[in-house]
Amino acid sequence: MTRDEKQQYQLYWLIVFCLFYTVFNGSVRKWIIPGTALSNYLLAGQVFIPWLYYFLAPGTKKQFLPLLLGFSGILLLLAANPLNLSFFHGFFGIILHLGFFLIGFHYVENSRLYPWRRLQWVLVLIFAIEIVLSIFQYSAPRTHEINRYAAEGIRHVAYVGEAARVTGTFSYVSGYNAWLFFVSLWIWGMVLRQASSLWIFVLLGFTLFANIISGSRASLAVALVFTTFTIGYMLRISNSIKPYLAFLIITIAGIWIFKTDAFVQDAWKNFYSRIEDGFTNKEYDRRTIGVIGEVIDFRGNYPLFGTGLGGTYQGARLVWGESHFVQEYGGYEEEPERIVIEGGFLLFFLRTGIMLYLFSFFRMPFFYKAFIAFYIIFFTHIVFNIYNIIFYALGLAFLDWCYHQREFSNRQITRPAS
Repeated sequence: MTRDEKQQYQLYWLIVFCLFYTVFNGSVRKWIIPGTALSNYLLAGQVFIPWLYYFLAPGTKKQFLPLLLGFSGILLLLAANPLNLSFFHGFFGIILHLGFFLIGFHYVENSRLYPWRRLQWVLVLIFAIEIVLSIFQYSAPRTHEINRYAAEGIRHVAYVGEAARVTGTFSYVSGYNAWLFFVSLWIWGMVLRQASSLWIFVLLGFTLFANIISGSRASLAVALVFTTFTIGYMLRISNSIKPYLAFLIITIAGIWIFKTDAFVQDAWKNFYSRIEDGFTNKEYDRRTIGVIGEVIDFRGNYPLFGTGLGGTYQGARLVWGESHFVQEYGGYEEEPERIVIEGGFLLFFLRTGIMLYLFSFFRMPFFYKAFIAFYIIFFTHIVFNIYNIIFYALGLAFLDWCYHQREFSNRQITRPAS
């Protein structure tokens, strides 16, 4: 066994551990030990998964080490902001703000070691478990024990129409939606790996339905965009009629199921009620243009350096309280404004620059990179959602790896005979 093969083997088991911990620790927290100290420790363990990953992952870590150390130094200064409430807020702020970049830059430097081929059946297994469990959760009354959350229990379960918003094995809806983002990138990558067209369309159908029963409008919108990219690419590169036939078969089957299955019809009616609610309460304005507006027209009192890292992190606020200087800002929800609240525009533009630098190494077409980067910077939580950190980073790593493998295969095919 070569050195690379040994490192691939080590990385395989590390990724399996990180995936299984991220996917299934919520099921332990909400069904086996809800509301206990051990449940909180399992949640805290998720916060440190990106760091565990980075320090245990084999491969080189020299190319981007100066960048990561420099960014860490700035984060340390922002965490030590005298307006911050406690050491613990700042400590967890540093942990969270670095997590995504630790995984992302490790992949870029060591992409040859990533054993995505061997991981395919692990991902299929997780997909099957989540889909079956999700359908059962959606079918059950929203007060059923299977729909409880890790801390609040069944009385505070979010719902869509008369049904509970499904969470799969995750503690909350946000974790489930993070997994769905990963799944969309995974299916996209499988197209690049020339998987069966029929298999791809079946996965896409279940994924779109999973987004509907999750009740997340943003998640479904992104899934539809990625589905369009996926199907468009598949049909464009195909020299066979098979993908077109598979698309036709699955489309007809989907329409027939929608017309005849009451469960699917009820799911769509419930979801559509949330779409209507968004127009009624003008939520879409707040979640789209409003997100960017909160940054451009920042209403806080400390726009340059912020009020200290970790000040808006829910876990730190619940345990150690919320700073008076953060409370001065008023309500906050979206990540861009929270980054400015914590670290000012210094942190916001620094993170944006590092994010764009990371994306510059990805080999997917520029339009796709630009879309995903813009979406992540303004409309996702890859700092304060500990599930997004794992799933977004690994999902992008898988998709880029698939593009690299396809480029390599094309070069091998077009290489002239010697």
